[in-house]
Amino acid sequence: MTRSDAGWRVTFIDGSQSDLTFFHFSGYSATADILSKHETRFRNRPPGDTRQLLDRYSDDLVASGLHALAQQPIAAPRFENGAAWDPICRMLYRSVLAADPDFADPLQGDAFLRIAARSEAGDHLPRYLRTILKQRPDVAHAFDDGRNSSASIWTC
Repeated sequence: MTRSDAGWRVTFIDGSQSDLTFFHFSGYSATADILSKHETRFRNRPPGDTRQLLDRYSDDLVASGLHALAQQPIAAPRFENGAAWDPICRMLYRSVLAADPDFADPLQGDAFLRIAARSEAGDHLPRYLRTILKQRPDVAHAFDDGRNSSASIWTC
């Protein structure tokens, strides 16, 4: 990537060039001196004039109040009854949305909690527990897919 009076340009492996139309700053931190926490090829030495783009973006973030915003606590999402919204809920909610894209706010009312507590037809476990077991096949195996309540799990 290069910067010129005409703007930002991207040079591809085959030598062709194009105007930069989008740059994804995922994993970038204005306080860390690396391109992204998600990549390891360039770390703190991004190619071309990319450092200039990052510095400009960082300056814009700071000017917009980044440091003040970073100090603000972010409340963890909770259901109306006070129960925590956890990663299992998020995974289960994705499957609910796949079946019903117009599903209402899962934190409001008890519709999502009812879905999580019910079993799919032919399943002996509630959807919430089934979602856990899909993420943890070791637990599913140790507890015979939720049928054995006396299994023990050893972890290192």
